[in-house]
Amino acid sequence: MKDKILTALGIVLMIGAVVLATTSYARFVSGVKGTANITLARWEFKANDKKISFTTDLGNLYPGIDKLFQVILSAENSDVDVEYTIKFNYPNNIPENLKFYSDSAKTQEINLDGDTLSGILTAGKRTVITIYYDWPYGSAAEKYIPGTAWFNMTINGHQKDPSGGV
Repeated sequence: MKDKILTALGIVLMIGAVVLATTSYARFVSGVKGTANITLARWEFKANDKKISFTTDLGNLYPGIDKLFQVILSAENSDVDVEYTIKFNYPNNIPENLKFYSDSAKTQEINLDGDTLSGILTAGKRTVITIYYDWPYGSAAEKYIPGTAWFNMTINGHQKDPSGGV
Protein backbone atom coordinates (compact mmCIF):
# COMPACT_ATOMS: atom_id res chain seq x y z
CA MET A 1 0.00 0.00 0.00
CA LYS A 2 2.90 2.25 0.83
CA ASP A 3 4.22 1.77 -2.74
CA LYS A 4 0.88 2.73 -4.23
CA ILE A 5 0.75 5.87 -2.13
CA LEU A 6 4.28 6.81 -3.11
CA THR A 7 3.55 6.13 -6.77
CA ALA A 8 0.37 8.18 -6.65
CA LEU A 9 2.18 10.96 -4.80
CA GLY A 10 4.95 10.88 -7.43
CA ILE A 11 2.42 11.14 -10.25
CA VAL A 12 0.63 14.02 -8.51
CA LEU A 13 3.96 15.82 -7.97
CA MET A 14 4.90 15.32 -11.63
CA ILE A 15 1.57 16.66 -12.84
CA GLY A 16 1.92 19.58 -10.43
CA ALA A 17 5.42 20.32 -11.68
CA VAL A 18 4.28 20.26 -15.30
CA VAL A 19 1.32 22.55 -14.53
CA LEU A 20 3.54 24.87 -12.53
CA ALA A 21 6.19 24.99 -15.28
CA THR A 22 3.75 25.70 -18.10
CA THR A 23 1.78 28.34 -16.23
CA SER A 24 4.82 30.21 -14.94
CA TYR A 25 6.49 30.39 -18.38
CA ALA A 26 4.73 33.02 -20.49
CA ARG A 27 5.70 34.73 -23.70
CA PHE A 28 4.14 37.14 -26.17
CA VAL A 29 3.87 35.94 -29.73
CA SER A 30 2.36 37.76 -32.68
CA GLY A 31 2.70 37.72 -36.46
CA VAL A 32 2.50 40.60 -38.91
CA LYS A 33 2.14 40.31 -42.67
CA GLY A 34 3.41 43.03 -44.98
CA THR A 35 3.16 43.95 -48.65
CA ALA A 36 5.77 45.67 -50.76
CA ASN A 37 4.35 47.79 -53.57
CA ILE A 38 6.49 48.28 -56.67
CA THR A 39 6.07 50.94 -59.33
CA LEU A 40 7.95 50.03 -62.49
CA ALA A 41 9.72 52.90 -64.20
CA ARG A 42 8.30 54.21 -67.47
CA TRP A 43 10.42 53.69 -70.57
CA GLU A 44 10.03 55.50 -73.85
CA PHE A 45 12.56 56.58 -76.44
CA LYS A 46 11.61 58.38 -79.66
CA ALA A 47 13.37 59.99 -82.61
CA ASN A 48 11.47 62.73 -84.44
CA ASP A 49 8.39 61.76 -82.40
CA LYS A 50 8.45 58.22 -83.82
CA LYS A 51 9.08 54.98 -81.92
CA ILE A 52 9.94 52.80 -84.92
CA SER A 53 11.18 54.73 -87.97
CA PHE A 54 11.09 58.10 -89.66
CA THR A 55 12.17 59.72 -92.92
CA THR A 56 13.73 63.15 -93.23
CA ASP A 57 13.58 64.75 -96.66
CA LEU A 58 16.54 67.06 -97.31
CA GLY A 59 14.94 68.35 -100.49
CA ASN A 60 16.85 69.16 -103.69
CA LEU A 61 20.60 69.21 -103.17
CA TYR A 62 22.94 71.06 -105.51
CA PRO A 63 26.42 72.62 -105.51
CA GLY A 64 26.36 75.72 -103.35
CA ILE A 65 23.90 74.33 -100.79
CA ASP A 66 24.79 74.86 -97.14
CA LYS A 67 22.04 73.67 -94.79
CA LEU A 68 21.24 71.55 -91.79
CA PHE A 69 18.68 69.06 -90.59
CA GLN A 70 17.73 68.03 -87.10
CA VAL A 71 16.84 64.82 -85.34
CA ILE A 72 14.89 65.26 -82.11
CA LEU A 73 15.53 62.54 -79.53
CA SER A 74 13.06 62.23 -76.69
CA ALA A 75 12.98 60.52 -73.29
CA GLU A 76 10.15 62.80 -72.15
CA ASN A 77 7.96 59.89 -71.03
CA SER A 78 10.81 57.91 -69.50
CA ASP A 79 11.82 57.69 -65.86
CA VAL A 80 15.37 56.59 -66.66
CA ASP A 81 18.28 58.20 -68.52
CA VAL A 82 18.90 56.97 -72.07
CA GLU A 83 22.21 56.31 -73.78
CA TYR A 84 21.76 56.81 -77.51
CA THR A 85 23.77 56.12 -80.65
CA ILE A 86 23.16 57.35 -84.17
CA LYS A 87 24.93 55.22 -86.76
CA PHE A 88 25.21 56.42 -90.33
CA ASN A 89 25.44 53.80 -93.08
CA TYR A 90 24.51 52.70 -96.58
CA PRO A 91 25.11 55.94 -98.49
CA ASN A 92 23.68 55.64 -101.99
CA ASN A 93 24.42 58.06 -104.83
CA ILE A 94 25.75 60.75 -102.45
CA PRO A 95 27.92 63.24 -104.39
CA GLU A 96 31.57 62.99 -103.40
CA ASN A 97 31.85 66.68 -102.47
CA LEU A 98 28.63 66.78 -100.42
CA LYS A 99 29.87 66.63 -96.83
CA PHE A 100 28.04 66.15 -93.53
CA TYR A 101 29.22 67.49 -90.17
CA SER A 102 28.28 67.21 -86.50
CA ASP A 103 29.29 70.80 -85.70
CA SER A 104 28.37 74.20 -87.14
CA ALA A 105 32.06 75.09 -87.69
CA LYS A 106 32.20 72.05 -90.00
CA THR A 107 35.32 70.61 -88.45
CA GLN A 108 33.82 67.25 -87.38
CA GLU A 109 32.97 65.48 -90.63
CA ILE A 110 30.56 62.56 -90.51
CA ASN A 111 31.46 59.59 -92.68
CA LEU A 112 28.08 58.37 -93.93
CA ASP A 113 29.51 54.88 -94.30
CA GLY A 114 29.94 53.93 -90.65
CA ASP A 115 30.39 56.91 -88.31
CA THR A 116 28.48 57.00 -85.02
CA LEU A 117 27.33 59.86 -82.81
CA SER A 118 26.44 59.08 -79.19
CA GLY A 119 25.38 60.72 -75.98
CA ILE A 120 23.19 60.59 -72.90
CA LEU A 121 19.63 61.86 -72.79
CA THR A 122 18.31 62.77 -69.34
CA ALA A 123 15.03 61.16 -68.25
CA GLY A 124 12.06 63.41 -68.95
CA LYS A 125 13.98 65.53 -71.48
CA ARG A 126 14.56 65.83 -75.18
CA THR A 127 17.57 66.91 -77.20
CA VAL A 128 18.09 68.11 -80.74
CA ILE A 129 20.90 66.62 -82.80
CA THR A 130 21.83 68.97 -85.63
CA ILE A 131 23.56 67.65 -88.74
CA TYR A 132 25.09 70.24 -91.07
CA TYR A 133 25.69 69.58 -94.75
CA ASP A 134 27.57 71.51 -97.38
CA TRP A 135 28.22 71.03 -101.08
CA PRO A 136 30.66 73.78 -102.12
CA TYR A 137 29.67 75.77 -105.21
CA GLY A 138 31.86 75.04 -108.21
CA SER A 139 33.00 71.65 -106.88
CA ALA A 140 32.89 68.70 -109.20
CA ALA A 141 30.17 66.15 -108.88
CA GLU A 142 32.09 62.97 -109.66
CA LYS A 143 30.36 59.68 -108.96
CA TYR A 144 27.01 61.41 -108.94
CA ILE A 145 24.00 60.54 -111.03
CA PRO A 146 21.09 63.01 -110.94
CA GLY A 147 18.09 61.45 -109.25
CA THR A 148 17.54 60.05 -105.80
CA ALA A 149 20.20 59.66 -103.13
CA TRP A 150 19.95 58.51 -99.52
CA PHE A 151 21.72 57.23 -96.44
CA ASN A 152 20.49 55.42 -93.36
CA MET A 153 20.59 56.53 -89.75
CA THR A 154 20.12 53.77 -87.21
CA ILE A 155 19.20 55.35 -83.89
CA ASN A 156 19.27 53.19 -80.78
CA GLY A 157 18.50 54.07 -77.21
CA HIS A 158 18.97 51.92 -74.13
CA GLN A 159 18.71 52.54 -70.42
CA LYS A 160 21.81 54.12 -68.97
CA ASP A 161 23.35 51.87 -66.32
CA PRO A 162 22.53 53.64 -63.03
CA SER A 163 25.63 52.11 -61.39
CA GLY A 164 27.89 53.82 -63.91
CA GLY A 165 28.98 50.51 -65.50
CA VAL A 166 28.41 49.41 -69.05
